[in-house]
Amino acid sequence: MGIILCLLELMIYNYTNYLIPLSLISLINKDNYYLPIFILIIIYINNNYLIIINYFIQGKLFMLDKSVQYIDICMRREIGTPVPEFALPDGYRYAFYKPGDEKEWARIETSVLEFDCEMDALLYFQRDFLPYGPELPLRMMFVELEETGEKVATATAWWGYTEARRDPVVHWVAAKPAFQGLGIGKALIFRIVKRIVEIEGDRVFYLHTQTWSHKAVRLYEKAGFRITDERGIQGHANDRCQEAITILESV
Repeated sequence: MGIILCLLELMIYNYTNYLIPLSLISLINKDNYYLPIFILIIIYINNNYLIIINYFIQGKLFMLDKSVQYIDICMRREIGTPVPEFALPDGYRYAFYKPGDEKEWARIETSVLEFDCEMDALLYFQRDFLPYGPELPLRMMFVELEETGEKVATATAWWGYTEARRDPVVHWVAAKPAFQGLGIGKALIFRIVKRIVEIEGDRVFYLHTQTWSHKAVRLYEKAGFRITDERGIQGHANDRCQEAITILESV
């Protein structure tokens, strides 16, 4: 293990000029085996800086729990549901999309494993978002650090179709793993719900998630969403609703 970590150190230093002592970031357990605390994976190298994901000892991200069975979940917010208020932590602010932010969006979504690589995320963005370019500055939001402007989370007040019916949706909610558990995701979800109401009016709208994101499901419930057994929402079969509820009750 030590040799592998040393090789990774040299590879990262060769590409970035940063020396990260991976071989020292380890923990000796009762059996005297080396157990890394963090495995640093290069996701994207650009202009000599490195973006990393921290994989903890259990191998789980904050919002994805792949130890449970994967089942799609559709959630619905009813007309008249109060819009909660929850402030961002100090040092963070909201920002709307501006041209060029697609790279930041791709970086955030790839960091939570929604895409295998940032190029795949950018291709998705170009196909599904850029044709509606004028809508993006109104609907796509980020949370960024006030000091540096680094974008660390995103959500979009979008729409989808169930047959001929156009429904507003909360779309592509994600926060970089290093910035999860700080209240940023909760504040952003509440803010994007408010944004949909500002744009679309107080009407029924939806979001799609899955059992792997059971922690996020709890936040969506606090934002006024409830799991629905309505079939065929925006192309999702949504035919395993009760199974999903049983799994959520067990975690």
